[in-house]
Amino acid sequence: MGRVRKGSVCMETTWLRHLAYAFMPAVTLLWGEALRARFLHRGARRAVRLLVAALLAWQSVRLMKYMLEPVPDAGDALLNALWYLYYVFRAALPVALLWIAHVADRDAVARRLPPHLLMLFLLNLVLAVAILTNDWHEQVFSFPEEREGAAWEEELEWGAYAYWGIWFLEVFAALAILWVKAGLQKIWRPRMALPVALCFLFLAYSIFYNVLPLVRIDVTFTTTGFFLLLLELCLRTGLMMSNDEHEAFFREASPGLMLLDAQGHVRLVSKAIPKRGERRDCRVSKMILPGGGALVWYEDVHLLHERQRSLAQANRALERRSRYLRRTVPYRRQQTAAAIHQRLRWEVEALLEELRPYFREFREEILRTEGQEREHAVHKLNLLATYTKKRCVLFLKSEESGTIALEELEMAALEICSALRAFHVHAAITWRLPKVLPAQGALLAFDALVTFLAEAARSRAEQEVYVTMTEASVTFLVEKRAAWVARWQALWQEKHGTGCISCRDLGYAVSFTCDISRGEVAP
Repeated sequence: MGRVRKGSVCMETTWLRHLAYAFMPAVTLLWGEALRARFLHRGARRAVRLLVAALLAWQSVRLMKYMLEPVPDAGDALLNALWYLYYVFRAALPVALLWIAHVADRDAVARRLPPHLLMLFLLNLVLAVAILTNDWHEQVFSFPEEREGAAWEEELEWGAYAYWGIWFLEVFAALAILWVKAGLQKIWRPRMALPVALCFLFLAYSIFYNVLPLVRIDVTFTTTGFFLLLLELCLRTGLMMSNDEHEAFFREASPGLMLLDAQGHVRLVSKAIPKRGERRDCRVSKMILPGGGALVWYEDVHLLHERQRSLAQANRALERRSRYLRRTVPYRRQQTAAAIHQRLRWEVEALLEELRPYFREFREEILRTEGQEREHAVHKLNLLATYTKKRCVLFLKSEESGTIALEELEMAALEICSALRAFHVHAAITWRLPKVLPAQGALLAFDALVTFLAEAARSRAEQEVYVTMTEASVTFLVEKRAAWVARWQALWQEKHGTGCISCRDLGYAVSFTCDISRGEVAP
């Protein structure tokens, strides 16, 4: 493309060119607006508008230059200035494409160019200014001397190569950004390579444009077509988010939707919209859309009404049940309290019935003896009373929840051990139990502990007993096998069955393990 007036131009060809340049802005505007409307996010739509505006401005300057070329009074300086002015608008094109790539996947709030793209645009403008001042330095284009009968032609200098290198680098950077975003979103398709192929094709055209004059097509047409076609391919291949399939999505939507325009006419209807006879069980909602129009949707409330009726029926049943319980609860509470009181009375009576001969024996022994014998009988009576009291307390605790806290069991055992010191019987207990125990197991373990230590006290010999408590057993460790141990073993097996006690001679001591995992509390 020459910068100055060429030789005589055919008038017919000139007016055909003018006609083409007159139609090109209309095509650019219509195609550009159609592309802008298909972008999903507002930020991308604003960037497309910038790109279309730069193309229209370039085309206007181009049209003005070719309209002035045939005018005899038009100076070469004005035509040259118009030619150089092309590059100012070209500088905005790759920046606008980078802006589109930057906001194509999100709705940008800011209406202005991002700061880093603004700096890049300023860099492009600096290069454009260098081109505008080329007549002073000729570091971008140089012009050989005019030959007779020939037109002026420009030659590319290093500044031109730098300009076009940066320009194409920005275009490919925009595509790289789009590819990276597609990869991060895992939506890459083979057809997304088409925009890249188009860029390489345009790069090849730009190279051959300056090498082979035969392939020269007006650069304004080619550049405009390149950018518009590039955006079209990016939208069609999915490299940029679009709303091309929103209409089909709206029609196939599962909710019953209806889109109305500003005049109230139906524009789109989903397949799930209920028929007129089915709308009596539907709830209709309406939302006014910005810019006019409205969105109407139908919600099927048939199941909701059915569930409401079911809930109302269930609520009535619960109310009847509640009234019945309010009437019967006091009576049931009295019955429960009476049953607990009766069980407690039976437990205490059974325990006292079992221990009554011992109370009578110890009382008579106190009355007929004196001195140490009487004191010994008092200690036995005190031990028996302590056991009776703690046994009843543990039973009461178990009636509340069916369990006994380990803390309660430890306190009861401590009192028993304290009462046994008068008999010179010392017991050391190791607890390997959870914090909460089943009532039956806890009571059985307590009975085993007390009966064993009581027999040790009856032997009237100083005894040291080591006890280990677990959930399944109670183990007693004594120095040697004695007659009182055999007596306790016989009495315990008589009540709880044979085979529940195992004995081991450890050499340094003898252990007796009482199995309480399958036993029952004796009455």
